[in-house]
This record gives sequence, structure tokens and C-alpha cells, in this order.
Amino acid sequence: MKRTKAEYNNLLKLAKETALEAGSLLIKYQKQLGKLQVESKKALGVVSEADVNSEKLIIKKFKNFDSSFNFLGEEGHYQNHGESKIYNESEDNLWIIDPLDGTSNYLSGLDLYCICLALVDKGSVVLSVVYAPALEEMYYAVKGEGSFYQKSNSKPKKLKCSKIPKLKDSLLVTGFVSEKGSVFEHEFSLFREIMTKCRGVRRLGSAALDICFVAKGVLDGFWERGLSPWDTAAPSLIATEAGYKISDYCGKKYSPFDETVLCCNKSIAPSLKKILNK
Repeated sequence: MKRTKAEYNNLLKLAKETALEAGSLLIKYQKQLGKLQVESKKALGVVSEADVNSEKLIIKKFKNFDSSFNFLGEEGHYQNHGESKIYNESEDNLWIIDPLDGTSNYLSGLDLYCICLALVDKGSVVLSVVYAPALEEMYYAVKGEGSFYQKSNSKPKKLKCSKIPKLKDSLLVTGFVSEKGSVFEHEFSLFREIMTKCRGVRRLGSAALDICFVAKGVLDGFWERGLSPWDTAAPSLIATEAGYKISDYCGKKYSPFDETVLCCNKSIAPSLKKILNK
């Protein structure tokens, strides 16, 4: 779908404003969690309510702006399809939404969680915003225009690709599939091997922020299996526009609907792909 630069600017403004509003809502709900530490079921109920209402707020805001928008949101998809991965991958004018990425962190009062908004045309991400309300950090990008990071009300900074030349010097980040058994064991064996060949590996609990931290240059690479479109769509464009290579484990061009994701600079990509394809 063709849009003018002015149209993209308006959509980016909309996405930023919406992310800020949803972030305020999540902060409000998170303040209730401290009173529910003993009663874990009630705490989980608050998180569920935060997820759902954050997504409702986002969709309402977008629909008021343009009723022709389509939506793929984590909560709405779960309500309609459960755990199945049924997506319309060629849909145009589609917002892929994660109203709360990093739920376990959020539940524990850990600040590493975020809201993810990605505008997708026929499977390609063209605009995205990732906002971490507790950190007051916003990451955003428009295809072909670079990607940016902004802390609170400070001046935006353009993101640039890490220049780490070798895997042994890199600091990486990952997550693990929730499915236990052989898949988990295989992923953990890959983790162990990569651990021995890099400077270190972190596990932060939010795939979207993992990729944004790579785009920011504080981490050098990310890989994970079993993610959903709403986990990676928004941060993928932010990383790509910063100059990172993002693909599946085999090196195929990234799609939000892929089973695996690898994000790193071009220097260390071959070494990581070699390990991940064992």
C-alpha cells in the first residue's frame, strides 16, 4: 500500500501517542500487583485485565483514526483461535499488536516489559513503535527512514549497527520456547554451545526489548524459536533500519510469521547460523 511521507508521519505520531496512553494504563495496573503478591491467581487476573484493556485501548484509538485498519493482536487472537497459529500473512493495512510483552516481568515488578505496534503491508513491516513505559524508553522506525531511540522527553537518537567483528567478543540475548521436552532440550544445547563461543548471553524476558537493545547497540545479537508475530514484528523493523541483519535461523529474509528469528550484525551472522542449524 503506497503512502506519502506525510501519511507515514501522521501514522507514526498516532502510534507514539497510542503507545504512551497504553503505557500509562499498564503502569496503573502494575501498581495494583504489589497488594496481590500472596494471592497469585488474583495477580494473574490483574495482568490479564491489563493485557486485554491495553489492546482494546490501542485498537479503539487506531479505529477512530482509520476504520479500514485490520488488526492482529495477541489477546484478540488468543480469544478467537487459542494457541493455534492461524494468520492472514498477506493482509494489507494490518496492525500487529502486543499490548504487553514481558508479562512475567510485569507480574514480578521488573521493568523490562513493553508495548509493540507494527504496521504491516502484505507481510512486510513498514512502521513500528516499541515503548517500555517503566523505563520511559521508546524505539521507533519507518521503513527506509532509519530507526530511533528516545528516553522520556529527550532528543531522539538515531540507532546504528554494532560493529563487533567476532562472535567471541559479542554479548548476546535469547529466550527459550515454553514447550518442554525434545524441542526445549535441543534449544538448550544450542544455548550451551553459543555460551562457550561468545562473551556472554543474557535472558531478559521480553523478545521485543531484546531486539531493541540489539538495535541500540548495548547487545550484539538475538536468537529465539517459537515466537509469535506480535513478539517480533515491531522490533524487527527497528533493528533492520539500524543496519542489522534479521532472518530466520537459515538466513531466509525475515517475516513476522517465521518460526525462528536471528538478529545480529553481518559479521557474526555466519557463526551463529552455523551453530543454530545443527
